[in-house]
Amino acid sequence: MTEVAVITGGAGGMGLATAQILGGDHTILLSDVKEGPLDRAVEDLRVLGIDCHGAVCDVADRESVRKLAERAPGLGRVTSVVHTAGLSPRMGSARRILDVNAVGTAYVVDAFMALAKEGFALVNVASSAGHMSGPKPKRAFALAESDPDHMARRLHSICRALPGKHRPDVAYMLSKSFVLEGHESCRSHRVRSTPRWAVSRPTADRGNSPLDLRWAGSTRSPRCWHSAQATHPVT
Repeated sequence: MTEVAVITGGAGGMGLATAQILGGDHTILLSDVKEGPLDRAVEDLRVLGIDCHGAVCDVADRESVRKLAERAPGLGRVTSVVHTAGLSPRMGSARRILDVNAVGTAYVVDAFMALAKEGFALVNVASSAGHMSGPKPKRAFALAESDPDHMARRLHSICRALPGKHRPDVAYMLSKSFVLEGHESCRSHRVRSTPRWAVSRPTADRGNSPLDLRWAGSTRSPRCWHSAQATHPVT
């Protein structure tokens, strides 16, 4: 059966570069919140000979993510999910950044780990900024399983205590800290249906580039990887 790789935030940048790599031996389901850039990216990948399909998806919307996860198995066996969708501090308000970067990650993990079988890999791309947020609000992170929106409200309350111009930056750091550190609550949630699932991060000698997705996807048990950053551009 055809192996399928799902890539969020795939209309450009890291997501599109990852699609170029995985498209060599996977059918690609490329998603992005913007239809125009997504359509152009799909066409560009098809010109390269990649079997690529597009789906508009707002990762901050649970129903939108659910529909993406429902579509993917219709293309083949889902073996890889690379979640690159995210907002930088200059791309939205503090709350929108939290909704996309933190809540969106919780939605993607929840929807796609339900599809996990042997050999499956899910990669969440974060940022080194996640190590710069100071003490981790782990009680807020723990809400990711039961009420992601409540988690975002708790994190937003931290941002609101600061001057307005600093709030998007702090929201970005908190959201990326969640991707790197808040996975423990996600693991306890998913372990009920995938008991051999392990959460880990690439080590220094393996690097943090999309090139390592082949390595991550070669594991026998379902895995979810949290990569701090992508440091090797694809040329």
